[in-house]
Amino acid sequence: MAVDARQKIGVTDLAVALPKMVTEVPSLLKGLAGFTRKPHHKASIGQVFQDAAAKRGGHPFVRFEGESISYTDANALVNQYAGVFIDRGVKRGDVVGVLSKNRPEALFAALAAVKLGATAGMLNYNQRGDVLEHSLGILDATVLVLDEDAQEALDSLEKAPQAGSVIPLRELAELAKKESSANPAVTSEIQAKEKAFYIFTSGTTGMPKASLMSHFRWLKSMSGLGNMGVRLRGDDVIYCCLPLYHNNALTVTLSSVLAGGATMAIGKQFSVSNFWQDIKVNKATAFTYIGELCRYLLTQPKKDTDRDNTVKLVVGNGLRPEIWEEFTDRFGIERVAEFYGASECNIAFVNALNMKKTAGVCPLPYAVVEYDEESGKAKRGQDGKLRKVGTGEVGLLL
Repeated sequence: MAVDARQKIGVTDLAVALPKMVTEVPSLLKGLAGFTRKPHHKASIGQVFQDAAAKRGGHPFVRFEGESISYTDANALVNQYAGVFIDRGVKRGDVVGVLSKNRPEALFAALAAVKLGATAGMLNYNQRGDVLEHSLGILDATVLVLDEDAQEALDSLEKAPQAGSVIPLRELAELAKKESSANPAVTSEIQAKEKAFYIFTSGTTGMPKASLMSHFRWLKSMSGLGNMGVRLRGDDVIYCCLPLYHNNALTVTLSSVLAGGATMAIGKQFSVSNFWQDIKVNKATAFTYIGELCRYLLTQPKKDTDRDNTVKLVVGNGLRPEIWEEFTDRFGIERVAEFYGASECNIAFVNALNMKKTAGVCPLPYAVVEYDEESGKAKRGQDGKLRKVGTGEVGLLL
């Protein structure tokens, strides 16, 4: 842990932060209520999305390259995509692969899959050859939705996918025009415990692994991060240039948008030189970050207009304590919803109270215990029990 990172949140911190959150009590209560949801309950991402569409109607759901798509229109298109998938044999429990660069159609394809009770397998378009073949093998997808801009990745395979299983986005758009825009009946029957997304690890220590995101885990993220941590409002626009195959985009950003009935502005990719121009064009009030993205923005030459932006909130993980205040002061950021979590982790911490240099708190029970650095396993005392570490010490999170 960095020496100047926050190690403890005290009573004084709470006394300062909580009064400022009075107007956000409804969102906080909704988040708390979400934690009562059980795996066997009929609840799903698709249901949350279509409920938001019914409530928000003509309000912009997605912005991309100067165009906006309303909640109503997006939901109708998602339902039409789902109709195409049904025609291609996709059913509840199947997998729909998505190999696409950032664009609304990729998000709609993923939502269409989960509305049917299928799993959306979000593929990394930077993968090539054996690595991509390995990922496709894990998915064993009934159909593969392909963005023509990602064709190069598919061309790198020794053996092309089975004919008829690949649906180019342009073809999907044409076929969708003939389908019904009504909500699929199966959506209301999906249980929270069912599979929603496959998100692939980077593969830095071997072949990529598919991390499973169930509807239950995603909905818990919406409650903890979306409702309680990020707390977007209906007039907010959150800019996300992170790839849609990453959880910070597909889970953190999307769940926060749907929780608040806000707008998601999708960027094609991160560009340090064009970032603030994209923020301006999209009139973004928030953005999602990861890793060193904020540090990259700080490396740009200072301008008198650095604070001349509409962003008030940033959400993500990896904002280092040593640059925290420099970043927020330079760009006029009022709130940082830093969080700590992982694709395979069943809990997360979030800076819901807007404290400096901290990943915040976790509403669920947890412990940090002593562990063996070589094996990674928890240590036990002579009594056979695990031992908690002290404040500021490194340990294994359970």
